[in-house]
Amino acid sequence: MIGAGIAAYLAMGDAVLRRWHDEELQSDIGHLRAQLAEQLSSMSSFEMYLEEVLIGSLDWTPPHRDAAFWEEHAARLESENWQVLRRLCALVRQSEDPQTLSIAMNDICEILRVQPRARVVLEDEKIKSRLLELLTHQNGEVKRRALSCLQRLILSAPQVVRSVA
Repeated sequence: MIGAGIAAYLAMGDAVLRRWHDEELQSDIGHLRAQLAEQLSSMSSFEMYLEEVLIGSLDWTPPHRDAAFWEEHAARLESENWQVLRRLCALVRQSEDPQTLSIAMNDICEILRVQPRARVVLEDEKIKSRLLELLTHQNGEVKRRALSCLQRLILSAPQVVRSVA
């Protein structure tokens, strides 16, 4: 439901219910809300973030902008052979949507900030050439995020050398 955008629709409040005059439909929407609330309360913020990334439907939800989120979950980012980072790289390579590109590059920067060793994975994924391409993208936000991502990638090199030595 999160990936399909149903969660955002149901979170709009009672205005959603008033739109429909069918009592059975209103009851169903209420039931969906209750089920969603139950599921969301049992999921951690990292699990919700992971679900969003794996589905590939990125939106500016709080984890993307919260420095504390990245610091808190830094160790989990290495799990499953850097699954999150590799999926973000795939989104940067495949997507043409400016929002998806911007958010994915933002997240890559955050991962590099809290996990400088991620640079090795990014080199393995050969993401640098795609970031260079995105410097000429028509969307200004995409250009800015690509530049920021490249800077972070370059600046993380000395940290990786120190941690390996």
